[in-house]
Amino acid sequence: MENEDFANRYADALRLLGRRVVSIMHPVLDFSYHTMEFGTETKERQVALFDILTGNVDTLILTPQILNEQFIPKDVFKNNIYTLKKGQNIDPEALISDLTKRGYMRVSAIDQQGQIAKRGDVVDIFPLNANVPVRVYFFDTEIEKINTFNILSQYAIESVESVSI
Repeated sequence: MENEDFANRYADALRLLGRRVVSIMHPVLDFSYHTMEFGTETKERQVALFDILTGNVDTLILTPQILNEQFIPKDVFKNNIYTLKKGQNIDPEALISDLTKRGYMRVSAIDQQGQIAKRGDVVDIFPLNANVPVRVYFFDTEIEKINTFNILSQYAIESVESVSI
């Protein structure tokens, strides 16, 4: 699409009709294709690429300048998606370290997407590709339980078997 305002209005209209729309409008200037590390400009693009890869898109809207850009290879992106599952063994500190290298910010308590926090054997993660954060309960290195939770009340919303980050 030639005009970004027009593209955004078009995307909004399609969403009103129930379409799953992904828009990629801006070039990325702060991303390393080799390490999957990214800055604030690319978080939106990471979510868009995740949605495309997982088939969660009906319509893709791009600007002409985006068509000339190099995107991360599909296999590199796919190999850097974490899927955490109940019963899985993973060192919580290694998980946190790896996610911070990929642009997640370690904080004492999460309040927005792209943040991660640890208290004892509990790791809170607010994935870029999710509307609610997850709380991962560990017993040493084994994931015992995963819940989505309300960021304001901190109460669990539902128990889930796995989460992709």
